[in-house]
Parts: sequence; C-alpha cells; structure tokens
Amino acid sequence: MRCHLLLCCVRVVLRTVRPMCRHVPLMPVTCAAACCLWVALLGPKWLWWVAWVIIVLNGGGWLWRRSVLGCLTTLCCVIVMLNGHHARQSVLAEVLLNQPLRVEGKVLALHDRGGLRSALFSVEQCHPLAVAGDCTRLDRLQLSLPSTVIVAEGERWRLAVRLRPPHGLANPGQWDTVWRVRRQGIGGIGRVLAHPAPQRLSEAGWQPAAWLRRQIETSGVSASAQRWLKGMIVGDGSAFDDADWQLFNDTGTTHLVVVSGSHVTLAVGFWAALARWGMRRVWPTRYRRATAPRAGAALVGIGYAVLAQGGAPAARACVALLPWVLAFTSRWRPSRWQLWWLALLAVLLIMPWSLLMPGVWLSFGAVAGLYVMHPHRQTAPSLWRLLYCHGAITLLMEGALLVMMGRWAPLAFPANLIAIPWISLILMPLGMIGALCAWPCPSAAHGCWWLFDRLLAPLCSLLNSAAQYCPSRLVDPEAATAIGTAMMVVAVVSMLPCCTWRWRGILLLGSVLLAFGRASAPCPNEGMFEVTVLDVGQGQLVELRTHRHRYLFDTGPQSRSGRRAIDEVWPARQAFDGVIVSHGDLDHSGGIPSLRQYHHVGRWRAPWAMPALTTDDALLGHPPALTLCRAGQSWVVDGVRFRFLWPRSDQPLPSSENDRSCVLLVEGHVGRALFTGDASAQVEQWLLSAFDQPISVWVAGHHGSHGSNSRALLVRTRPVVMLYSTGYANRYHHPAYQTIERVREVGAKQWNTAETGAITVRFLPEGNVSIDTQRSHQTVVIRRL
Repeated sequence: MRCHLLLCCVRVVLRTVRPMCRHVPLMPVTCAAACCLWVALLGPKWLWWVAWVIIVLNGGGWLWRRSVLGCLTTLCCVIVMLNGHHARQSVLAEVLLNQPLRVEGKVLALHDRGGLRSALFSVEQCHPLAVAGDCTRLDRLQLSLPSTVIVAEGERWRLAVRLRPPHGLANPGQWDTVWRVRRQGIGGIGRVLAHPAPQRLSEAGWQPAAWLRRQIETSGVSASAQRWLKGMIVGDGSAFDDADWQLFNDTGTTHLVVVSGSHVTLAVGFWAALARWGMRRVWPTRYRRATAPRAGAALVGIGYAVLAQGGAPAARACVALLPWVLAFTSRWRPSRWQLWWLALLAVLLIMPWSLLMPGVWLSFGAVAGLYVMHPHRQTAPSLWRLLYCHGAITLLMEGALLVMMGRWAPLAFPANLIAIPWISLILMPLGMIGALCAWPCPSAAHGCWWLFDRLLAPLCSLLNSAAQYCPSRLVDPEAATAIGTAMMVVAVVSMLPCCTWRWRGILLLGSVLLAFGRASAPCPNEGMFEVTVLDVGQGQLVELRTHRHRYLFDTGPQSRSGRRAIDEVWPARQAFDGVIVSHGDLDHSGGIPSLRQYHHVGRWRAPWAMPALTTDDALLGHPPALTLCRAGQSWVVDGVRFRFLWPRSDQPLPSSENDRSCVLLVEGHVGRALFTGDASAQVEQWLLSAFDQPISVWVAGHHGSHGSNSRALLVRTRPVVMLYSTGYANRYHHPAYQTIERVREVGAKQWNTAETGAITVRFLPEGNVSIDTQRSHQTVVIRRL
C-alpha cells in the first residue's frame, strides 16, 4: 500500500512538473545560478572555491561535452558569483568599527520618525581619518542626521561619520532583521559627526517624487488618504504610522499598499490597454502587430519604479517584466514557463540580494501556481475560477508566510478578496491618473484624489472592523512550521491539474493530520519552566513560561525616536499573566506604554510607582493595579516558585536607580534562574545569604558590566549558564572583559544575545540544561555538574 501511494505521488508530481521542463533549457541554468549565488552570499570560503573549480571545469568542457546550454550556464554562474562576492564584501570592515571616516556621495532618501532624521546615502568616495583601512567597497550607508544639518534628496555632501556594520535582531518567529538592511545594499549604519563640519558639494536637481509628495500634501485630502497616496504612488512607506502597519499585518494586505510588482504590473497593463485602444482607433487593420504599445508599457513601468524611489520590489518587477516585453515586441514566441524561468534568471543576475528576499519567492511562486492552475479550471465558470484561484493562492502565500515569519492573519482571504479588486481597479487607477494630471492640470489631479479619499474611507472602515474582530496571531515556531507546511500542501494539491479528487482528498487528509499532530506548541511540564532572553539590542526583555502561565521580566528598551523593541517581537493583543519591571531605566521599562496600549497584562510588579505605570490618559487608559516588589514576597504557579530577594522591605529604597532593581529567583523542580536587573555589587553582597545551593541560569546583572556580577556572588551561586542581553557594538562595551573572566573562572558557559540572537533555556527532567539560540538554530545540552 505504501509503495502504491508513493508511486501515485511520484506520478502526479511528474505529470505536473513536465510542462515546466518541456522545451525549457533555462531551468537548469537558473537553478545553477541560484546555487552559485547562495554560495557567494552565504556559503563558507571553502565552498566558494569549490564552486569556482566546478565552474571552470564546466566551462572547459571537462564535466560534459560543450554546448550552448553549458556555455550559458558557465556565463551566468560567473556573473552571479562576482555580483554575490561584491555584495558580500560591500560591508564595513571590523577594523573601522566606530572609527571616523570621510565620505562623499549623494542623498538618496530621507526618513523622519519621531523627530529623529536619517538618510540613505550613496557612497562615491570614502577615506578613513584615524586608522588605516579600506572602505572603498561601501555602496550605501544609513546615517542619523543631527538637527543642525539640513539636507535634501538628491544633494551631494561631504560628511564625517562613525559607522558600524549592519546588525539586526533575531527573535523566534521572525527573520533576522539584518537581512532587511543588507538587502538594500547598506554596508554601514552610523551617525554624522559635527567635526569636520558637513559640506554641501552640489544642490539637488528637480526631484519628481518630492514634488509629487508636496502636491499630495496640498491637495486637501484627509491625512489617511495622503499616507495611502504617498505609499502607493510615491513609494514612501515611512508615511504610514505604526497603527497602519498593524492594520495591514492583521488583514494580510501589506502587499497592496507598498509599491511592489503588482503595482508596476498594474501601471504597465493600464498603459498597454490605453495605448492598444488608441492604436485600434488610428490603425484598425494592423494594431495587433504594433509593438509601440508594449514598448511604451515597459517605459511606463520603469518610470513608475523610478518615481517610487527604486524600491527593491518595484525594481524586481521591472526586471522580471523585461523578458515579457522582449517576447511580445519581437518574433520570439516562448512558452510561459520559458518566460518564467528567464524572468527569475534576470532577477538573480541583476539583483543578487533578491535570493534572500521572501518577496521574490512568494511572487514567483504565486505566478507559478496560477500557471499550474490555468488548464485545470479553464472550463469552469469565470467567477468560480477566480474564487478558486484566489483561495488557492492565498492559502499558499499564508502558509509560506507562516513558515517564514511565524505570523498568521486568519482573515487574509476575505480581506484580500475585497481589497484586491477595490485597490487594483479603483484606487490605484485614480491615484495614477491624479499623478499624471498633477503637472498639466492640478485641479483634475485634486479631483481624482478627492474621489480616492471618498472611496478609501469604506475600505479602511471594513479593514479596521476585520482587524478588531480577528487580528493576526503569533504562532509557536514548531507549530507554525507544521501548520504552514500543511497549508502549502493543501494549496499545491488543490492546484494539481492531473490529480483526481480521490487522491486529492487523501493528500489533504494526510496534511491535516500532520498539522494537528505537530501543531501543539511545546510547553513546560508541571513544575518546569523555560526562560527566553529576547534579542532587543541594548536592553532587557525576558519571557518566562510555565505549564499554563506566561510572565515577562522587564519590557525592553525604547530608542530616542520612540521606537520600542517589544513592538518588533510580538504582534498586538498578547496576554501575559504578569509583568515585572526591574527598575525605571528606559532600557528596561521602555516597553511599558506598548504593553498597556496593545496587550493584556494580569498583574504589574515594580520597585516603585514609576510614571509610565501611573499615567492616566485617553491612549493608555487608567493606571493598572501595581504591586511593589519587596524581598520575601513569593507565589507558586504550576509548581514553579517565584521569589523576590530585593529590595528589602525594612529599609527605604536606595538612591541609585540601578540598586532599586527587583531581584527575582525562579525555582522549578530541577532548575533555578536568577534575574538581578541592574543591581550593583553592593546589593549582591546582601544577597549572599539567600543562596544555599547553585543556580542553573543567571541573566547577567547590568548587561554584564564590571560593576555587577561580583566574584563573591558568582562563587556562592556557581551558575551553570550566564546569559548577557546586550546590543551589538554598544558604546558601554558590555559585557565587560572583567565580568567575562570572572564567569569563566567559575566554569559557567556564556551566551550573548548580540551574537546569538534570542536565547531559550529549557530544563530537562534529568537536570540538564538545554540552550537554543536563534541564529545558529542549534541545541546545546549542558550536563549537570
């Protein structure tokens, strides 16, 4: 029976894949180019040399006989290897970390968030000012601008800067945010120095995007319509606020509001249809063979991508559309799968970082799904065919996003069912017509945008209602992988044109059983707990899970611009049984407003009534009930004991904010964890008498500074694992080398979130400690001493 089922599955797959491979010599070329590009971007050095040896052998005809296909494969592999190597090397060298540099270049884009201005800077020349080093390979920089420096897009400047290499945050259910930066070609992040003084080299020319942005702001439409027009027409994603992005994530409509391939395709299709209609009126007998409409459509797509500031999705769509335009403007008549493979190959050749962009594979996967489904539902009624295709593609995309991001928007299908035609057929044409009329006839542009505003209101109301009724959810990584895989299997099976309903039902049932079998999120047993130190930069956010309860120790930092790290870790509407704020410093208490506004917290605990917890306003609501943490307080949840060791109840709070920190000890059946906040060595001396046996995990005090984590307490507690929550290349140089040496002397293993990403500690029944790190995706088991 198993052999028969396996043979049937193989037969179905072969019959489905055969059209993709028939007369498609580009498939092996594209696959080889993708593999070489992965080696160039992410592979180790030895694999890079192995790839070059294989390419040389293939080019010389030693692997198989020479052919046009072999030469094309060699050429494409050489191009992607060189492009990938250049992209990988275009990052700031470690020797130049936080060293003054002089750069010359052009301001590509400006961003303003909460009064903190930053610029995307294209580097033309770079010279170190203090140390020897090479920074000529830098292409783009992300720079924080001081208030005294007024710049504009398109201007050329000479600046003195301090930089650090891009480094992101890596947390469960999320991609490492460093790839968001590297995909834009950014090789360094830093700030502009006041000395030497910044110097403007040349003024900016006419900027169509900035001009159109000003026209939108003076058109008189509502603030919401202005944000949508800037995002959809000008490509200014920073115009949307946090509430907008939360709405788009909850309804799965993010792809509709940022300039992407669908918008470029709509612009091209709109122009092609308009030009074809005009050619039919002027040249009724030969308009079908005219190439001018298609060539003009290509130019419109490129111009729209340039107007949208050349974002990666828009540029990728232009590159992918070139093979289609080439085919329809010449006598070459390739199959649709040939065009699909050629478009993917063109994107990989021209945009090397596209290999790591989820949007590339999602968009090409959606097109491939439509190609596979086209013959399957060709005879069905038109409305049914559209609904069936929309459901299958939505299920495929949601499954892929669930596996990659760990987030699920339950109402994505109905929301997109309404939003896609509403935006594509109504709002997008109105916005584009208004943009075209903005210069010759501003009154017509204002009329189009006024109608855009009126038609946008009911859509926003509908999306807000859907988001409030059923928002997006964060799924446990293991459950997300199982459920997302099952969703993709269901979608692929429903697309297969040659699979009978009998086998389709068997495969669907098997995938559902697999999802239910692995979808249950692992939780600690009774009397056990797990600790997750989240990667939030220079701050602290720790999640504690028992069998049925969920606690937070500290809330993460808040930056100068107002951005809170906790907003990037979880979506809204999370439930926490309790939150313990160790003290009032912003790197520990910065997430309090977000927790009060967007999440549910059962009980708050803090050393004193800090303003963030006692503020009463319309946005945050009434102040929550607060319990002051004092030594001796304890409670038991699911067989796990929580006990405060500091501050003392018989003495007033210390004058130092760090020494006011709540010190918490969590004890399970086989593990003990200590959290000391930012308490100094003086406080740690008072804690020596509280420990009569070793502890398993210690989240380092004050991020590992030399003034905490004293040798006396280390010797007294003998921790098995020491965890540091620090920011990459932080200015405080945490953890201090003195602390690292003291911890090494007592034999504890050390992990740092700046290097490993989020760290999850689980206690095994036999007493061993299991460590999972987000970046390595490996589990380390430390045996009990």
